[in-house]
Amino acid sequence: MNRLIIFQLLFLFILFSTSLAWAQSPFQAGINFSLGFPQDEFKENVDNIGFGLSGHFCYNIPRSPIFAGASFGFLIYGRETRKEPLSTTIPDVIVNVETTNNILLGHLLLRVQPPMQYRIIKPYVEGLFGINYLWT
Repeated sequence: MNRLIIFQLLFLFILFSTSLAWAQSPFQAGINFSLGFPQDEFKENVDNIGFGLSGHFCYNIPRSPIFAGASFGFLIYGRETRKEPLSTTIPDVIVNVETTNNILLGHLLLRVQPPMQYRIIKPYVEGLFGINYLWT
């Protein structure tokens, strides 16, 4: 059997073999440092690793291990500064032109997280549906 399948089955067994007393907090929120690694065609034009912040807010559906919520993030994947003349008719006036490349992430999320009171590790499975908006 493939090692990935074995790992996934083991993970699901651990996830669902926990206590079934659904005494969880009704809300969860978090903030993370994020990295973005360009892939495929995007990588052909961008060689910088993006960095930024992301966060989420979830509501626990009563008496269930399911959380529903939203996640948002912001990444900067490049910045360039150059000097240009202000006008072709006035070449002596030089200005700095700065270009910043950004990505805004917005997702709806659905998380399955069994209650695990007094434990350090709290595994979960999460699905995201959303958009990524790139601008310069």
